Amino acid sequence: MLRNIRKRLGIHQKEMSRIFGVGENMIYLWENDKCQIRAATLIMIVEYYSLNFQVELNRARDEINRTSER
Repeated sequence: MLRNIRKRLGIHQKEMSRIFGVGENMIYLWENDKCQIRAATLIMIVEYYSLNFQVELNRARDEINRTSER
């Protein structure tokens, strides 16, 4: 979900890490399911970029469904 949001907004991992005060490596870990992002952090990211959480959740579910159909 996070990678899709970031790429759609045209933001690099480095920029996102700076904005949210985490290491660039942490963004990588979140995006690659190596570490779970805290719900509060995800909500903060969605709110920072004025996104609709439900829309983003639906997009993530659609992506999971497309991936599992392959």
